[in-house]
Amino acid sequence: MTPQKNSWFERNPKKTIFIIVLTAIITVDLAATRILKVFGLYTPPYQNPRITERQYRKVHDVFHHTMSPYVDYENARWGPLKYSIKTNSLGFKDSSNRHIPLATDQFRIMFIGDSFTEGKGYRYERTFVGLLDEEFRGKGVDILNAAVSSYSPIIYLRKVEYLMKSVGLEFDHLIVFIDISDIEDDGRIYWFDENRNVQSEAKIRQEEGRGDKMEFKDILAENTIIPSYLRLSLRRLKYYVRALRGEDLKGAVGIERSLWTVDEKLYREFGEQGLQAAAEYMEELYRLLRERGIGLTIAVYPWPDQILQRDLDSIQVDFWKAWAKQHRITILDFFPDFIDARDALTVFREYFIPGDIHWNERGHRLIARGVSDHIAELTTQ
Repeated sequence: MTPQKNSWFERNPKKTIFIIVLTAIITVDLAATRILKVFGLYTPPYQNPRITERQYRKVHDVFHHTMSPYVDYENARWGPLKYSIKTNSLGFKDSSNRHIPLATDQFRIMFIGDSFTEGKGYRYERTFVGLLDEEFRGKGVDILNAAVSSYSPIIYLRKVEYLMKSVGLEFDHLIVFIDISDIEDDGRIYWFDENRNVQSEAKIRQEEGRGDKMEFKDILAENTIIPSYLRLSLRRLKYYVRALRGEDLKGAVGIERSLWTVDEKLYREFGEQGLQAAAEYMEELYRLLRERGIGLTIAVYPWPDQILQRDLDSIQVDFWKAWAKQHRITILDFFPDFIDARDALTVFREYFIPGDIHWNERGHRLIARGVSDHIAELTTQ
């Protein structure tokens, strides 16, 4: 009589062996990772960007958030990209950890914007601001980049005001890149508190210790070798598969924050109100700069949704062109650079990170060429 196998393990010997081997591998992997981390010999190849960004981004009491000064971080990540982040003494993205004097004899131009202007995914030298910095260095022009991801006019205003009045930073001209997403940010994300400090629900949660929680897959990737490499490989494979299938635009279009320029419902929901709020903050910024004799230029550019919809005469463009005309300032319109006779997929593949709304290196070079002539005009006036 054959002995009865009562336990699951006895009935499934192959699965049992697999579980034992897998458990042993994970245990050894965890222990090895722990030891290597202690001696500074290992950095997980995959880390969630929300986790890595804690190394160089921080909450700011006055203008919501910023980057820490003198950061030198080699493992910043965005999508399939790994890049280095360096900041200067002001916490601005830069080519080195240089000290920035508050005043200079050079013609100082400061840029401000959100993640596009910060240059997410690329080290400073490969972003359009970094390219302009290199082009005009040694020509009597000093370029600074005060942009940080998720900024909008309310933060442009408050940060510039803080830099001028509290820090004492002096500059001659400000170039503001106004993003499509700024309109939702100013319409329903950010607000001033009673002390004129910029607030948001996310900031309040973080200050109360209720910020983003790490998921199990992030914890596993942070504390292992094999699963971390596997997750990074699968993430990169996803982008390659999309490209082979001609699905490069997937993940970059159909985004509500962008569609308000072509969707009447979204325009009524937050676009109209957001434009009005953004204009009010920009009006205050304009007056602040004019009082100090500082020049202002604004720039607008499309997201992939505007390119796909061929939204050349966009609400975003018309609104800010009218605003610039009223204030007699220059506006740099980059919509025609991206919306032309070519189809949207061709444009996207040339200028954008696969599956992302942000520019690749060619996109940054395109923007740099467009701004270069304007800087040349400013410095010869």
